[in-house]
Amino acid sequence: MIAILSSSKTMQVTPVVGTQLPCFIKQAEALANQLRAMDNKAIQAFYQTSDAMTLKVSETLSQWKKSGSGAALFSFKGDAFGQLDPGSLSVKEQIRANEQLIIVSGLYGMLRPMDHINAYRLDMNQRLNDQSLRAYWASIVTQQLDLQLELGGLVLNLASQEYAQVILRDQLKAHQWVDVQFLQKKEGASRQMSVFSKQARGLMARHLCSVEHADLNHIRAFQTGGYQFDRLNSTESQLVFTRKAP
Repeated sequence: MIAILSSSKTMQVTPVVGTQLPCFIKQAEALANQLRAMDNKAIQAFYQTSDAMTLKVSETLSQWKKSGSGAALFSFKGDAFGQLDPGSLSVKEQIRANEQLIIVSGLYGMLRPMDHINAYRLDMNQRLNDQSLRAYWASIVTQQLDLQLELGGLVLNLASQEYAQVILRDQLKAHQWVDVQFLQKKEGASRQMSVFSKQARGLMARHLCSVEHADLNHIRAFQTGGYQFDRLNSTESQLVFTRKAP
């Protein structure tokens, strides 16, 4: 089983050093070099940033280097990664994370948790060379994911729609794709709330790291954060978890 997560827009400096190069470091370097060639006026137009943020982005780009430094899983912030809390994972859980989690990235395409990366600011909705990054990465990432999956392997989608759409599902050979939905229940009605869904995806990813050779039965047994598997509203291709709204 491989679970996919979205990268986050916010990043942090981490003392945890990556142990491996990203799969698509050449492509990432080419994209980074294009961005680094922009002056501040072009950066501001591309990112739609304030003057202060433009200077920050420019400084980040100037420090980008192929070798990277911080491990990807520890470099991203945001609701999902906060709940995943990689710093509290055991050594065995970190190893499982590196084997079972994929982080979809606008700059790097896809990242394994222990890939060493640089700070960056780029999401899948942005365009370079008159092409969306989603379109740029789609076939490249899909082919690599297909190679990493064992025959009949399972992809557990814990990514946002923006990032999950990078994967061309119909090109995954003989693999099962399962979406996960987290709902908040209040006064008899269930609905999805973005911030809670992001947090729950991180909790689910952490749950996956805690289990050796996890399968769908382990996923359905997830109960962290008050969530319960909703068997009636789930299907083979979509697992639904609900909880009382906080």
